[in-house]
This record gives sequence, C-alpha cells and structure tokens, in this order.
Amino acid sequence: MTIQAQVTRDSAIESGTDPFGKKWGVAHQGQTALYYIGHVKEDDYKEGEQLVVKPTSYPAANLQGHFTKPDNAKIEIRKWLVDSWDASDEAAKNQAGKERAKLQKAEEEKEVSLGETTHQ
Repeated sequence: MTIQAQVTRDSAIESGTDPFGKKWGVAHQGQTALYYIGHVKEDDYKEGEQLVVKPTSYPAANLQGHFTKPDNAKIEIRKWLVDSWDASDEAAKNQAGKERAKLQKAEEEKEVSLGETTHQ
C-alpha cells in the first residue's frame, strides 16, 4: 500500500466516509434524549448545510438503534469504518493477487504453446 492510499483511508475515516463513498453521521432524534446514526446528505433547501438521514437498512448491527450520547454513536461509526476499510483493503489486495496469478498463468500457457510449436 502506498502512502497516498493510507492518507486517503485515514482522512476518509476521520470524515466519516466508508469505502463505498457514503458519509455517516450522528443526529438527534426529535422530542427525545436519544441520538441515531444515519447518512449525511446535502440539504436541498439550505445551501451548504447537511442533514443526517436515517437509512432503511444498516450495513452493521452495531450502527442500528438509538444512543444516549453522540460520542457513543461516533465510536460505533469509527469501529465500523475501520472494519469496512480493512475489508476493502483486503479485497483489493486479494484482487491484485488474483490478477497476478492470472497473468502468470497466461505467460506459462504462452510459453508452453510456444514450446509445442517449436518441437513439431
């Protein structure tokens, strides 16, 4: 992994953005003392302001429900972001390995086919 990728990952985690480009934040549940986690979206009516919208489904169980303090919700967001970025990095690493193996196999098959044509 390059240094540039590490900076991007760290800055994305700090800004609350997952590997899929969705930004997560915490909002106050109206008329209660509770908070929830949701997607951060631009406000259609107030330029430059953002809203936290409760999603219909969550990618992880620990993001669901309500929290008594915003800091508790932020801790859960951070845990999920680190886990999701780790999984994303691992998938990218595995994909790179598969690509290398595919290229190596193609090279070996090319060498075998070249060897067969020269022996005939």
